[in-house]
Amino acid sequence: YAAYWNPAGFARLKDKDISTTFIKYFEDVSYGYLGYSYPQAGLGVFGVSISYVAIRQIEKRTADTEFPDSKFSANDMCLAFSYALKEPFEDTLPGVDLGLNLKAISQKIDDESAATAAVDLGAFYQTVLEPLTIGVVVQNIGPGQKFLEERDPLPLNLKLSGAYRFLDETLIVGMDVDEYIID
Repeated sequence: YAAYWNPAGFARLKDKDISTTFIKYFEDVSYGYLGYSYPQAGLGVFGVSISYVAIRQIEKRTADTEFPDSKFSANDMCLAFSYALKEPFEDTLPGVDLGLNLKAISQKIDDESAATAAVDLGAFYQTVLEPLTIGVVVQNIGPGQKFLEERDPLPLNLKLSGAYRFLDETLIVGMDVDEYIID
């Protein structure tokens, strides 16, 4: 799930990995995620993922009426290509892993749609205090979505995270702080 949280999280992956999630919420809202990542010796770790949120059967009204005129749906989709390197600057920045997501994002509401591209940049630092890892990521660097005539910015997000491993990595305590720069 590193593509979702911080692409630098792929850097220390040793084996191929597949992850998937499907959640069916109330009011006909569903969420899905499918990701695949694979390390290539000497080249880094590559990944691809797709995620979506879909809402079906939204009531459509053109006036204040008891019954809807019709129904419509809305959905968001993100296709991400990820890349991460373990300690690319080992001589100058030991313990720092870097990651990148290139994302294609689409949205559809009723019969209107928009698409854009965005980039996420992430880093993890394995501190000299071995069980402590610190991460930072900037998500959704891009021009935003344009429905009809107006451009809507993506939620530019800065995250700081930390994880501490206890009991031979049996227990991990983590925290994540989000700061939406543009919301």
